[in-house]
Amino acid sequence: MPCIPKNIIDKYIKNVSLDALLSIIENAESPEAVKDCLREDMDVDVFLDNFDEPINSVVLEVGSHDEPVANILADAGYKVIGVDLRHYDKNLPNCNYEFIQSDFNSLPNEFIKINLGNIDSIFSLSAIEHFGLGTYLEHYHAYYDVLATRQMWNLLKVGGTAYITVPFGNKFIEFVPHWRIYDMKSLQERVIQDFQVEEMLFFFSGETDFDGKLATTGQVVTKEEAMQYSGRLPHLTVFLKLRKISISRFSSL
Repeated sequence: MPCIPKNIIDKYIKNVSLDALLSIIENAESPEAVKDCLREDMDVDVFLDNFDEPINSVVLEVGSHDEPVANILADAGYKVIGVDLRHYDKNLPNCNYEFIQSDFNSLPNEFIKINLGNIDSIFSLSAIEHFGLGTYLEHYHAYYDVLATRQMWNLLKVGGTAYITVPFGNKFIEFVPHWRIYDMKSLQERVIQDFQVEEMLFFFSGETDFDGKLATTGQVVTKEEAMQYSGRLPHLTVFLKLRKISISRFSSL
């Protein structure tokens, strides 16, 4: 069961400031794009519905630039550490949030020394599919998503949890410099790796035609149905709740 009070979630999810609204309208290419920007972020909804870590535990956010989740968790009493290659300039609710501007795969040595094997949980919402493709003006690296998931494994304590969302389809596709779409084979090899899967949920991030019918935003489909999706926009997303149950046979990649 979700453990974040609804009033805290609503404070960040439903309240869009006038400046933010004007920015969305100014930068959108069409009225449809405005609607897309203002729609509920399904990744966030699904994550919060499945997040069940103890209050006061240490939570690491990988890719903390755009989502409101860090504010929600910090306000609810979690100690949140956010990592992003881009500068974070949002107002923070309290001292429970620490931000590190860094490439996640090249974290400062001191941070690694302190936190290796000590993080309670990690979440990364629609982020690692971009890693290494130049999306954030970084150099191209074909396996940067693999390295990121391994970094998560190394930082988590045994028994710790990783919550991850990425696009999913019927074959692995890499769109440079934008994103990757994962099929079951690449999801296992590149993302799940040595983790134990506790939850795997497939849902649409926007309305689309699926098998001749209209699939609505947030609609959940079975794994078998998801494996038939071509991967076109809007994405079909897979949510993973992964558990580190033992020391890996690999210390790093």
